[in-house]
Amino acid sequence: MAKYTESPNLNEHLTAAVFVFTDDSAQVLLDQITKGESGKQVPELAPMLAERWGPVMKNLASSFELRVVRDLLAPQAKDQGFFFAAVAGNRLGNFDLLYDPRSPEQILAGQLQDRNGRLSYDIWASFASRNFRTGNRVRDKAAVAAKEFKIDASLDNELKLTMTVRMKAKVGSLPVRVLPLEISRAMQISSVSVDGMPAELVFRESARVRAIRAGDNDPFLVVAPQVLAPGTEHEIVFEQAGSVIQKDNNGVYFVAARSNWYPRGSDEFSLFDMTFRYPKRLNLVTAGDIAEDRVEGDWRITRRSTPAPMRLAGFNLGEYEKVTRAADGFTVDVYGNRRLEQALQPKFSDLVVVQPAAPAPRGALIPPPSRMGPIPAPPDPLGRLREVSTDVSAAFQIFFTAVWSTGVEELDGGSHSAAFGQGFPGLVYLSTLSYMEATDRPANLRGSRQLTFFPT
Repeated sequence: MAKYTESPNLNEHLTAAVFVFTDDSAQVLLDQITKGESGKQVPELAPMLAERWGPVMKNLASSFELRVVRDLLAPQAKDQGFFFAAVAGNRLGNFDLLYDPRSPEQILAGQLQDRNGRLSYDIWASFASRNFRTGNRVRDKAAVAAKEFKIDASLDNELKLTMTVRMKAKVGSLPVRVLPLEISRAMQISSVSVDGMPAELVFRESARVRAIRAGDNDPFLVVAPQVLAPGTEHEIVFEQAGSVIQKDNNGVYFVAARSNWYPRGSDEFSLFDMTFRYPKRLNLVTAGDIAEDRVEGDWRITRRSTPAPMRLAGFNLGEYEKVTRAADGFTVDVYGNRRLEQALQPKFSDLVVVQPAAPAPRGALIPPPSRMGPIPAPPDPLGRLREVSTDVSAAFQIFFTAVWSTGVEELDGGSHSAAFGQGFPGLVYLSTLSYMEATDRPANLRGSRQLTFFPT
């Protein structure tokens, strides 16, 4: 708070405030206004208030349309409803106050900022409310928990991803009609059904919500045709397509939407059954045991299923070399790109070759010194493939035997972009730097940080 407001406490003179809420605040305020002599009807003020505050209210309400729809269609909206205040202060300008019982930290104070044409959000303070801190109230579990995903995915020659996602989900202890989910902005959902019946899909773009979330995913709602009873199981089917795979000029591929390339809601553990159809020249790595792997013409079809539930699934693909390491109880396959990504290619040296001195005729133009540079030999992108496989196998063995049993008996490691790494159940994204000798890396990637996280 002190960083943004220059005060440890929010002490501000307010000039105006607009409220948006879905809890019982409306009735509470109405009772305060109508009871006693504290409120008085002034009908002639209504048109002036509507003219001044109508556009402001419309703009603010657009930031919460998904939440309002969810709460209005939820039987327990009174208990789960939120309260938002957009406040104008004399010194701090416009800022926000929010109470949301569905959030991990229920109270938030912050301010929307425009920095060089890009919206961002300064969170002044964020913390759990007193009821949640003292244990008088606990966060409700997910209204609907995904138990199983069956994904049929196809990648064309341009690597556009087309998918059918079948999600089996179980309703919690309360009846629901609205399922809140997220998906990568690179994916577009064309249709959704619940138990074979068409369902409504609600997407809304909000500058405020995007600035607060600061991620690459968008929330959306699936509105079921009817209320889903507590404890019942249902199948939600999504048809979707998009371009989540990036390719650089050197033919190296990266999956940009690493965790939300399929619709996801809560972080419950789920089983995955994934089938990919993709160009046969490529290798695909993902979690799960191989249930099927075959070639049909120019296409390769790979199906994997997870032996144990996990929170999320990722994948990667490229033109890989593979090294396999086996130990008691598990197998590690490590994949490395056969080509080096463009950002790690060696640059031309800029050598100045001084031309021999010779007298020039009067009035003749003297050419500038010529610049030339030899082409350095490109480093081997697979130079440390075997060393990396040994390191990954040793690390996994520690977790597999000494820490806990993961339920995953096979681990795939695939190279990703430089200075980036991420772990999924059964899949690890390894930085391209891990596959290169330190002396082969560009000078700007040989610092202490890179050598600490990506040693040779």
